[in-house]
Amino acid sequence: MKNNIFYFTGSGNSLKVGKDIGAKLGNAELIPIPKALKEGIDLNCERIGVVFPVYGYGVPRMVVDFLKRLKTNNYVFIIITYGGSGGCTLNQAKNILESVGTKLSAAFGVKMPDNYIPMFNPPSEEEQNKMFKEEEEVIKKVSTIVKNKENYYEENKISLIGRALSKGLYPIAIKNFKSSDKNFWVNEKCLKCSICYMVCPRKNIVMKEGKPTWHGDCEACMACIHWCPPKAIEYGKKSGNKRRYTHPKIKLEEMIINV
Repeated sequence: MKNNIFYFTGSGNSLKVGKDIGAKLGNAELIPIPKALKEGIDLNCERIGVVFPVYGYGVPRMVVDFLKRLKTNNYVFIIITYGGSGGCTLNQAKNILESVGTKLSAAFGVKMPDNYIPMFNPPSEEEQNKMFKEEEEVIKKVSTIVKNKENYYEENKISLIGRALSKGLYPIAIKNFKSSDKNFWVNEKCLKCSICYMVCPRKNIVMKEGKPTWHGDCEACMACIHWCPPKAIEYGKKSGNKRRYTHPKIKLEEMIINV
């Protein structure tokens, strides 16, 4: 029987992790979480994987919606991707699943390049390559555990500050992310290509006279700013001198959700 791996991604990091674990497991279908929320969650499979990034030291809003709908007796595993710290994200995801009667069988974390451009400059190519090699090793361990359907819960070494941030910062961050798109603007480099619209997982971007406008329902995934070919999208005054980042092994075609 097949393995279904559901993913949420802005930069392509979580998609790459999903593809890697899928390749190790074999007979895997990669399904975008926005698509699953729209069309329904396919539970006709042997294992269910959920791969997503950490936002504000917790679970992204759209992934929360997905986990609340994931009612199953299947073997379920989660992999989170994070730039700085995973915080208490695995605990949060576990609690959400348990609230709907679903057991989390295994949970893992993997460090990947950060793409939250309002606060961070994406790492250098050298740093990225180091993370990619470490990700390969993590996936080897994960695949063995998941293939054998073992119970495994990765104990993150969370500092008191990290726990405090997960508890105190996350509710504020998730609430503010929704309207944070008011900070996006378009410079004169815009090609009117609509790529920003096509990669937006929330369908929060509407093209007006060929240029993007945002409508207050943002996930803060930063897909629009990072996948823009001419770097025409800016975030307030915080993005001007910062590098853009998308996973080098993920193609734009794989990121397109809205067509």
